[in-house]
Amino acid sequence: MDSTEAPAEAATPAKPRHSLIGYLRRHPVGFWFIFWGELAERCAFYGIRALLFVYLTTVLGFQDAYATSVSATYKAGCYLTPLLGGFLADRFLGKYWTIVGFSVPYVCGMLLMGVGTMYAVFGGLALLALGSGTIKPNISTLMGLTYDERRPGDTKIRNDAFYMFYFAINLGAVISSYLLPIVAKPDGAFGDRGYFVGFMITAGLMGLALALFASGKRHYAHEQVRHREPLTAAERAEQWTVLYRIGGLFLLVSLWWAAYDLKDNIWIAFARDRIDLELTTGWTLQPNQLIALNPFLILILVPTLNLFWKFIDPTGERFPSPRKMFVGFLLMSATYAVLAGAGYLSAGGTRVSILWMVAAFVIMTVSEVMVSVIGLELAFRAAPPRMKSFVTACWLLTVFLANVLTIPIARL
Repeated sequence: MDSTEAPAEAATPAKPRHSLIGYLRRHPVGFWFIFWGELAERCAFYGIRALLFVYLTTVLGFQDAYATSVSATYKAGCYLTPLLGGFLADRFLGKYWTIVGFSVPYVCGMLLMGVGTMYAVFGGLALLALGSGTIKPNISTLMGLTYDERRPGDTKIRNDAFYMFYFAINLGAVISSYLLPIVAKPDGAFGDRGYFVGFMITAGLMGLALALFASGKRHYAHEQVRHREPLTAAERAEQWTVLYRIGGLFLLVSLWWAAYDLKDNIWIAFARDRIDLELTTGWTLQPNQLIALNPFLILILVPTLNLFWKFIDPTGERFPSPRKMFVGFLLMSATYAVLAGAGYLSAGGTRVSILWMVAAFVIMTVSEVMVSVIGLELAFRAAPPRMKSFVTACWLLTVFLANVLTIPIARL
């Protein structure tokens, strides 16, 4: 799961006052259009990521290193274009029309992916990066504004909404990461057309997301797009001061992301070549199905680790955020120690147990909760109120930088 999309504060959902139905009715109607639209969009987005590496190496015949470089370039684009999305929404179009307008090339990109030629795939990936990245900074912000307008002062229900939004992201990732590799496998029900069907499913899901979101327009916050005055010299100086304070942390996080984002390319190649994917039940997993473990574990570990830290350190004094992040960095190193052990044992051509990959995913996901989720919240606390959007943009750029670093790593 991509934790850059996690809320800065993941609150435990509030207990309903009278009944579940009563609790759900406390949420603005617009939230449900956003929730179901986000679920469909994340199914589409993570479905593409689950299919991409294997598609490039099998259908298009790319070597692993080149396919990893293409995948990394695409993901880098997804985390650079949010700057464009925020600029257009704030200065010209507003959040609603930015989301709707850039959802169209998003759908077109998924349709192009099914054409099956190299140039169509490259064009499709460019449109996907443009669409998904431009939407990214606006959807959750519009949701927050809707709560501020329709449920003013009810911060607890708004925090619950972000938790549910985060759940939708990970649930979408689990569903598509597990099911679409089954649809696409050559010996499956759709044969050689499996990838075409898989990409058409993602296009249909994105079309559904667009329809759901667009139909809820009258239930969202009313936007007023205002021209912003240029930053003063003092404000620019403050930006540089904040960036200096958190720059070292963000640089370290970029290196962490570079290791993390190998899971849907190099890890897939490793599982394909070195892991025994046949289960005791007789069912054989596809190598790219394994990445569904990450969002599935996120759904379990985020609330579990929150309770764990509250139990052993209620005041937060023994394990402050920087110390937790340090442990997270060590856990990422441990993740690759596990994979290195599997690589050593399989060097002679013997496939090793799938439990090696399961262990690596568990350790890496714990690391993700302690670095990505906690790091974003820490950066928000470090920034003054007027700098929150600036810090968010810088946070997204850490993923961009990480995937730029992945390109030369892939050649190894």
